[in-house]
Amino acid sequence: MKKIAIIGAGFSGLTLANALRDKMEITIFEKARGVGGRMATRYAGDFTFDHGAPFFSARSQQFREFLQPFIEKEIVAPWRGHWADITHDKSVKLREFTEDLLVACPNMNSLCKNLIKNLSIQLACEVAPIEHRENNQWHLHDKIGIELGIYDWVISTAPLEQTQALFSRHLSPDNLRTSLSTSCYVLMLGIKHAWPYEWVAANIDSAVIKNIFVNSSKPNRSTMMTSLVIHAQPAWSQSYLNDDITLIEQRMVQEVKKFIDIDAIEHRSTHRWRYAQHASEKIQQLYLQPTLGLAAMGDWCAGAEIEDVWHSAKAFASCL
Repeated sequence: MKKIAIIGAGFSGLTLANALRDKMEITIFEKARGVGGRMATRYAGDFTFDHGAPFFSARSQQFREFLQPFIEKEIVAPWRGHWADITHDKSVKLREFTEDLLVACPNMNSLCKNLIKNLSIQLACEVAPIEHRENNQWHLHDKIGIELGIYDWVISTAPLEQTQALFSRHLSPDNLRTSLSTSCYVLMLGIKHAWPYEWVAANIDSAVIKNIFVNSSKPNRSTMMTSLVIHAQPAWSQSYLNDDITLIEQRMVQEVKKFIDIDAIEHRSTHRWRYAQHASEKIQQLYLQPTLGLAAMGDWCAGAEIEDVWHSAKAFASCL
């Protein structure tokens, strides 16, 4: 049985691992302390924040069928409510969600936590750029030189820039083309009281703030207090990508207060997604080199939606 190393325990990597596990011996390596990638959740006392993907949709029959067992177990549920468009004078225009929005429960990373069952995974383990290949097998090491095993294939589901660094010694200019990702700052606010407004998600008419999501309004979350997840505009985030994150947080809080009245803030924190979304309108081709035993995929070759990544990972597994 072929031994496969999958780098990245986001939804893409876990979908791929589950599709291959009956045919190949799979080990997943994830540099973070938990699974989920952009289907991420941060915890702060009584507050929880889905600070990556705020929701997802299921438009295809195949993806709906995949989700159905999780829906039946209430691991996935619809998120309903009003969407708001908020202008500089704080005027609010409400509208219903235009399609069914889904979330994982009780937190966005819960779906990925269910997908790691019966999989071999090493967390908090950052794989070093791959170098040594012997007898058509890769010898992997982590960043401090500890051996991670010998594998027939190495598959990266990391962002394109990170994949380029991992495979740099074995790429030609025509393999993985340079293609920048957009960045995104995410502000998380924990408020001591229940959410007082009708809406649960908003578009903001601001050069700094793009969206506000009321995380505590999602199903199977506590509504006694309010957890807000606030996404900055991509262009603004990119312009201030390397600034001190404390100053970024102060600027975002000031900007949010121009549009909504908030008080009793008990918790505040900010996350910098350096590779939030693939920037190019033209989707890159997935990387597959059978002669080398190297492959790579992710949202940079699939599309930004979680459903797109699922379809891509299933198709990629069939190729392998």
